[in-house]
Amino acid sequence: SHAAIIAKKLGKTCVVGCNKLVVFQDEKRLELNDRVVKAGDFLSIDGRNGSVYLGAHPVEDIRFMTE
Repeated sequence: SHAAIIAKKLGKTCVVGCNKLVVFQDEKRLELNDRVVKAGDFLSIDGRNGSVYLGAHPVEDIRFMTE
């Protein structure tokens, strides 16, 4: 997707196609699988497999070499 391409160019992690995610922008919260996440809550994203975890988890910085 376009979002994934732009995220990669920016060096960011991106998950696309999350059909069960509902964002309530005015209320600054989202719902995913009966879980509520509010602005300021931590989310951890595994960019290798697209998994999203509640809370702050240890991160591993992976740099891809380009030639």
